[in-house]
Amino acid sequence: MYFASGGSMGVQNVGKPCPRVKKADHRVLDAQRRVGRRIRALRESRKLTQEALSEKAGFTQKYLGEVERGTGNITLELLTKLADALGVSLASIMDNDQEQPIDRLVMEIHRMVPLLSEKDAQIVYRMTKMLANQ
Repeated sequence: MYFASGGSMGVQNVGKPCPRVKKADHRVLDAQRRVGRRIRALRESRKLTQEALSEKAGFTQKYLGEVERGTGNITLELLTKLADALGVSLASIMDNDQEQPIDRLVMEIHRMVPLLSEKDAQIVYRMTKMLANQ
């Protein structure tokens, strides 16, 4: 729990829960992790190291690592710098379904196929076979 220590809140709030500071909402933490995974996937798909991307974006490798792990709280300004450094739009960083490395795509497809009905699995098979020209 967070507590006020006087200041602009006033002496009467010392030791009481601070109404302006809340624990991080789990949705925010989930979003931070998703954005971090997306940034890592984009970086890896471009064969960039954390060092190269952080230098290009103008901040430290340590901070980029925190952002990729979902522990660093990134601002829109820095997110825009990262998007520019990666050569993508800000919207594409927020879209987690684009540009996944092939191994992740295969893993995700493998995870989803058993959830399909037999009829839908057959359709996916035919479509994949057609796209692969086999």
